[in-house]
Amino acid sequence: MYYKYFYPNDVVVAVPYVAPLNFSDDDSRVNPFIQNIGRADCRNKIRDFQIEILKKKDALLPAFSRLANEHNYHFDYVGGVEAAFEYSVLEYPFAFWQWGFIPCSEIPDEAAADSTFLKHFLSVSPMDYFANEGIRQFWPFFYQALTEIGYYGYDTTGMGQYFDAINGLTFSFCAPEGTHPKFDKKKMLKVDKFLKNKGNNMIYIYGEYDPWSSTAFVPKDGKTNALKVVKAGGSHTTRILNLPEDQRTQVLDSLGKWLGSKNNRNLQE
Repeated sequence: MYYKYFYPNDVVVAVPYVAPLNFSDDDSRVNPFIQNIGRADCRNKIRDFQIEILKKKDALLPAFSRLANEHNYHFDYVGGVEAAFEYSVLEYPFAFWQWGFIPCSEIPDEAAADSTFLKHFLSVSPMDYFANEGIRQFWPFFYQALTEIGYYGYDTTGMGQYFDAINGLTFSFCAPEGTHPKFDKKKMLKVDKFLKNKGNNMIYIYGEYDPWSSTAFVPKDGKTNALKVVKAGGSHTTRILNLPEDQRTQVLDSLGKWLGSKNNRNLQE
């Protein structure tokens, strides 16, 4: 989307995958979206799991720390290993729905062993996301997120009393060393306006359950020929080739039309 905005005549067709258009570094549309994804019983299991693992923090933190040491992870930026644990709990719902690899039936209940809790927890919300090593890997993205392209926050409803190491929900600790980013929504508003009025030959592809779809771009009817496709039950891994046949055909037909009939035959093959 951004490339199209800056270089509108550089490509014939653009196909953005997972294309959020955020207007804040804590976009208010994300958490309400997560609170309504899928079935209510699954969402309740996720919240119950978050609360239960926070209750088990004292018992699980030594194993969490030991695994971090084994992988040579450090947590200076986030504020220590306990803060990393707590942030990973907050990240859990976003990560669960974003990737969609694990069914709700595999979320442990309170009777499960501590080792089962920790194994499931880290399979959904890996600790490296809040490790120095993981944060440094994504410094360019985090700088962009904290200045222009936006990000999301967390819902702590019913869990506030369980947090000891987090002081204020902010991602400023993810900013590159020596920087002090300040968010400016003007650029995203300009991108949104441009795409709604001049974003022709664009195909936006989303997964229904991917939390990034909460801030998906919405084409303006009648202004462009842009196509928005949402895969039912889809996740962050939604691509043209794993779309249902009718949506895949719609996408390929549009690509063929915009690229020319010869290319259409090649796409279908």
